[in-house]
Amino acid sequence: MNKYSEQQKLDAVESYRSGELGLRATAALHSVDVASLRKWVAAYEAIGIVGIQRKRRQAYDLNFKLEVLRKLKSEGLSYRQAGALFNVRRFDSIASWEQAYDRDGIAGLMPHKPSHRERAAQSGVPKETPSRQELLDELEALRTENAYLKKLKALVQAQAKSAPGSGHKS
Repeated sequence: MNKYSEQQKLDAVESYRSGELGLRATAALHSVDVASLRKWVAAYEAIGIVGIQRKRRQAYDLNFKLEVLRKLKSEGLSYRQAGALFNVRRFDSIASWEQAYDRDGIAGLMPHKPSHRERAAQSGVPKETPSRQELLDELEALRTENAYLKKLKALVQAQAKSAPGSGHKS
């Protein structure tokens, strides 16, 4: 995988945005990959220069992932578009989040470290009562999921009301 400097990315993006050349010609002129240029342009247009700056591997929290998925669904965004909008460098991560959420609900989006109970169950040791912190973490996750589901339900209802042919007779 090629590594490009931030200046090289910015030069290529600005060159493409000038409108003089198409995507392929601009990529060839700047010796960059077409797919990379496409991603940089989308990121730049969504959030400016921050979108093309080099980033270290990013860890995203639960609320961030839920917000990305909510926007993805509500606006019908592609993973690439959502990645550019939210500055998620690897937009395939968003696909993984969506699959995990569809499969496991909110638990699928949480970083998974085996709990004390899970480690005990794996080792054959009898289960212990969950700690206060484990219960608080689970409660927070459930509250977040509940809020997300309420927003999603309201969105679906609003879209159903505004859909053609869904008018109610008075």
